[in-house]
Order: sequence, then C-alpha cells, then structure tokens
Amino acid sequence: MSNSDNHALCYNKATERRGIFLSKAVILERAIDLYIAGHFCKEEEKKSELLDLIIATKRMIFENKVQVFKVLGERHERGFLHNNPKLINDIISIIEHRNILAHYSQFSGGEALDKFVESGIITFVKFQNTRNFLEYKPEDLDIMEILATDCATKVIQLIGSKKASPSMDNPKRLGNSHSNKEETT
Repeated sequence: MSNSDNHALCYNKATERRGIFLSKAVILERAIDLYIAGHFCKEEEKKSELLDLIIATKRMIFENKVQVFKVLGERHERGFLHNNPKLINDIISIIEHRNILAHYSQFSGGEALDKFVESGIITFVKFQNTRNFLEYKPEDLDIMEILATDCATKVIQLIGSKKASPSMDNPKRLGNSHSNKEETT
C-alpha cells in the first residue's frame, strides 16, 4: 500500500471510530437528560419544554448534567448508585474522551502513520500553544464504546424502572383505586 493510501485508510478509520464513540456518548447524554427531566416533571408536555428550553441546550453542558444526575442519584436513587458504584466515574471518563475525540484533529504524520499501519493506533492532536498528542489503540476505543453503551443502558433502565414502579401521585398504580375517592353506588 502506498503512503497516500495509508493516510486515507488512517483518516477513514479515525473518522469511523470517532463517529461511533461520539454517537454512543450522545445517547448517554440524552438518557441523562431524560432522567433529569423526568425527575422534575411527570407531565410529558412540561417535560418536553424543560428538555427543549433548559436541559438539552448549550446552557447546560454534559459535565453539569452529570453533576445534577449524581446529586439526584445520591438523594433519590441510593440503591441504584450502590449497585453501580463506578457509574459516575465511568461517565466522567466518557466525557473526557468525548471531548478529545470531538475537538482534537486526527494526525497521521511520520511515526503516527507507522503506528497505525503496524498496530491500528490512531493519533489525535490538539494545537493549543503547543501540540498535545494522544494515541488510542483499537482495544481502547472498543472499551470506551462498550463503556458508553453500558452506562447509557443503565440510565435507560433506571428511567424504565421509575415508569414501571408505583407512584404515590397515582393511586391506581398502587392497586388502590378507591384512594381519596368517594364510592358511588
């Protein structure tokens, strides 16, 4: 393969792996958005407004959403967090990698191209007063993708468990259809 072909292959593989991971990170962020909105609003229309106007906007960055999710979890989902003790730190790690993959440029110059050809290592670079290079082995990217999927699945399952569990604001779901109602005969 020519050097030009290797550059193209490296670029295409980096673009593919970056896209897969960023898509999974977006799903995780949306799941956290939905959890937060569902915590504060039970009515679907108001929940949508909260998402559209506050939560799912650039006013509230992913890192801040995770802090809100953590506090709500500590206050209201202790069992869930106890059963998933690494979840918050895993999400923070996902955010760090998401920021790198979203903002660093793919680099395939010199030694970086050789590492890609030899072992599939993808190099990213950030230019900020100096050059900061970061390398990702294929297995590192696999682990990050799996971790993002697992975290999103856990948050989605938490949301689902809240919808399936009885709520004090809906007596029928508790199995007591006569609560706070006068019986008519």
